Amino acid sequence: LIARARRALLLEHAGAAGTRHPALQALLSWLGQGGGDASARMPLMATFGLQAFANNYVMVERADERYLLDRLEPVLQTAGPGVLESHRLTVLLYAMYRPLAPLLGEDVRAPSPASSLTPLFTITVSEPRRLEQLEAHVAQVGKIADDTSAEISLPHPRWVGLAPHPEQQFTTFRSQFPLMPERDRGTDPVRMLVAGCGTGSESASLALQFPDAEVIATDVSRSALAYAQAQAERHGLANLRFIRTDLVSVGALDGEFDLVECVSELNHENVPFAALEALLSVLKPRGLLRLGLYSETGRALVNRGRDRIASQDHEDSHRGRCEYRQRIIEGREPEALLALARGPEFYDALLFRDLLFPGVEHQFTLPQIQAWLERCQLRFAGFELPSSDVEKDYRRCFPRDKRLTSLDSWHDFEQRQPDTFKRMYQFWCVLAA
Repeated sequence: LIARARRALLLEHAGAAGTRHPALQALLSWLGQGGGDASARMPLMATFGLQAFANNYVMVERADERYLLDRLEPVLQTAGPGVLESHRLTVLLYAMYRPLAPLLGEDVRAPSPASSLTPLFTITVSEPRRLEQLEAHVAQVGKIADDTSAEISLPHPRWVGLAPHPEQQFTTFRSQFPLMPERDRGTDPVRMLVAGCGTGSESASLALQFPDAEVIATDVSRSALAYAQAQAERHGLANLRFIRTDLVSVGALDGEFDLVECVSELNHENVPFAALEALLSVLKPRGLLRLGLYSETGRALVNRGRDRIASQDHEDSHRGRCEYRQRIIEGREPEALLALARGPEFYDALLFRDLLFPGVEHQFTLPQIQAWLERCQLRFAGFELPSSDVEKDYRRCFPRDKRLTSLDSWHDFEQRQPDTFKRMYQFWCVLAA
């Protein structure tokens, strides 16, 4: 619906004079935007621009749309500092499809507070530029062995809210993982490390849930860390610090940690076991380790999509990825791939890239994970299960595993129900004393 509506607006206001599209006009009328008054439609255009920014411009551009947008581009580039007032309609039409910030000069004048452009400009132009300035102030520890931060130009995923009931969550956590040791911490604060924190939502939630703890969050991406730091300040999380380093360099951090969390990042390391060993080097004896690893079984559909892309040589660019996504929507790819639309990755261009056009990615089986844990003297404490139904089904199949910690049994269960860990394995371990 949004794709059709923005197309109607673009063709109506930037297309050839006198061109009419009855079906699209009917859609605008249904949305309460009939009559052709551009000024009345500007708030809707601004909303579509914000939506496009939020999903990283995931919707495909059709050929006639791309032609019109390419014509608008030089107008915005040469309009000068007052472009937001002198070319408001052009700005809004363009922003429904493409990012504004690269086209606007540093001297561009902000719109007036009452303008429909103000929220759009603040969120999509001025805030990203402020974050770029913050990147220079991100603290760094150690040398980045595999510096990929230049490729991670946009922080994602962006987030707003945090978990609201920390005490209740901690109680639930204890009931789910009875093998977790009670720790006598004395007077020292609990220290937590979130390795590969990305834009910081997980680390911010930890800092909120445990306000007396010291939470350190690391990543290689300066843009992600700048975004995370800004969000932490916005939420008043004084017990949370962000440091730039990679997984294999975490040993350069000061001290040891009571809890180390690494969800997803190990999947993208060149040598994941070496990164795991580095994480364990800073974990205290009897410390808690939370990991997230991709399941080879659970990623079967994703792998099928990747195989299709490789066999057809689809272009790995923003345009190529969006066009392939559109092929799935229109049924020009195997029908089974449409199941990918049930996940949030399908509705964000950068997450969709990570899903089907990844760089380095490792996938694991439970026997492999069990071998890792034994080698590292880690005791498996339990999965974070996707639903209570999974637990019920497992208990029905394996009633003797009262604590749900037999990885052999879980491997058998996954073979019977291969979608159990289609997101990933997320689990907790305890390091031997």
